[in-house]
Amino acid sequence: EAFRYSQLAVRSSKSKRALPEVQMMVGAFLSHFERPAALSLSPLIDGYRSGLESGDMMCGTICMSVYAHVYLFSGLSLTSFAKDMLHFTHQLKLCHQDLALAFVLPALQLALNLSGKTSDPKDVSITSMRNLVGYNDSMFVDNAIEDPSVLFMYYLQAFSAYLLGDLGAASNALDHVYERKMTRLDGTQILNIFFEAVDGLISLALRRTQPQNKHRGLARSSMKSLERLTKKRSVNCSPILVLLRAEKASFKMHETEVLKQKYADAIRQLTRSGFLHYTAIANEMAGRAMLRQKDEYWAEYYLIEAAVKYTEWGATAKVEQMKKEYTSIQFQNMAHRVSSSLHSREWFDSSVDSIKSRSLGFDGGSQLLIQ
Repeated sequence: EAFRYSQLAVRSSKSKRALPEVQMMVGAFLSHFERPAALSLSPLIDGYRSGLESGDMMCGTICMSVYAHVYLFSGLSLTSFAKDMLHFTHQLKLCHQDLALAFVLPALQLALNLSGKTSDPKDVSITSMRNLVGYNDSMFVDNAIEDPSVLFMYYLQAFSAYLLGDLGAASNALDHVYERKMTRLDGTQILNIFFEAVDGLISLALRRTQPQNKHRGLARSSMKSLERLTKKRSVNCSPILVLLRAEKASFKMHETEVLKQKYADAIRQLTRSGFLHYTAIANEMAGRAMLRQKDEYWAEYYLIEAAVKYTEWGATAKVEQMKKEYTSIQFQNMAHRVSSSLHSREWFDSSVDSIKSRSLGFDGGSQLLIQ
């Protein structure tokens, strides 16, 4: 019902002055309930451009910070994202839009790290982000426990460390969130789904490797939150929930065929939703499960498939980490699977081609913003 009213609000926003705030709220809180997250990107670009044209700089640039969150959540190309956001962060700095900048920089830092553009792929910190565009020291206040941009930063720290196999660093990042009782964003904000996913993934990984870790119980609360959102018809929650359930089942289930089916169900749903990064994670989880089952054939199949998906996502640093961790896997066999897998994604990419083909217009848009 709320989504239907939100669409009415968008259609009723006849002036460009009203559109940025409407698109910001709809894109951040409502669109992800009814459609794949990536399909919210184009309206957010419209809100950004309307903000520039009407003079509503704050709501216009916040539309683009929400765009950054939705894009990262959707699992689209990190390379394209990093290129666009580098332009955008310089615009934000030039126009003193510190609020939007504080939310965009952590996402940009993660994209640059995972795509192999930085010396330390796990460093998502205040120091590393200050070095990106040389902004002032007061923008991030690390002791401001109510600052949601700092919360976002710590979750990206945790996610990055998890992906790159450093569960100790992932746990430490969650320490900052839970020991300092950092406040989450309001209600159905799309980042809350991301936070629940990260909690669940890290908690289940810690449960297997560090059974006494204090964060091992987060998976239960994470899955309950995702279940509640799924019952409210949030289409982007269900595939993540299926993935967490498959991984949880692997602790007690030892029948190879049943395990394969559970992971296959998760992979199928994540692929259908366009979540390239979660699809890669699901394949890696399945590969690890097959290694524990001593099934080398399927372990290699899933782990190479994971490396293929990480490559498509643009996470070359993650692929290099996999090659070091899984030394028995013949990753040189993945080259031909990258091209065939890209072909199989055309059905989803065609639905967001209009977003990519329009680009964000930063070269021309920067002149408009300066004016």
